[in-house]
Formats: sequence, structure tokens, C-alpha cells
Amino acid sequence: MSKKIRTFTNSLPIPDLQIKEQTKEQSDLQDPQFDDEAWNEHTEEDVKAGELDTLIQQAVADFLAGRYEEV
Repeated sequence: MSKKIRTFTNSLPIPDLQIKEQTKEQSDLQDPQFDDEAWNEHTEEDVKAGELDTLIQQAVADFLAGRYEEV
């Protein structure tokens, strides 16, 4: 997660939205079934196979048409 997003959310007066730094061990304790390395590998394979091309094209089109919000 980017430092800019973390700084923004931590400035909000809502504690549930504040993002805390976590070690991998803490993250694994919260969701021991989640394997972030496998997730990243799968996502990279999807990108190489063109599985996300339609989503990427739509996101770019929305951005160019001004359909986005600054965060």
C-alpha cells in the first residue's frame, strides 16, 4: 500500500479506517489461508495471459473521460 494512501486514511477521525503496519507474521495470523506470494504469481500469470486487458482498457477509458475521483 502506498504511503500516500496510508497517510490519508490515518488522518481520518474513524479508527476502523486507519491502517496499521503489519509484519507478515501478523498478517498470516489474521488470515492463515491467504498466501500473498501465490496471489501475486497468479495475478502476474493473468496479466501475461491477457485476462485483465478488458478491465485495464475500461479503467484507462474512464480515466481519460474524467470518470475518476482523487483520493
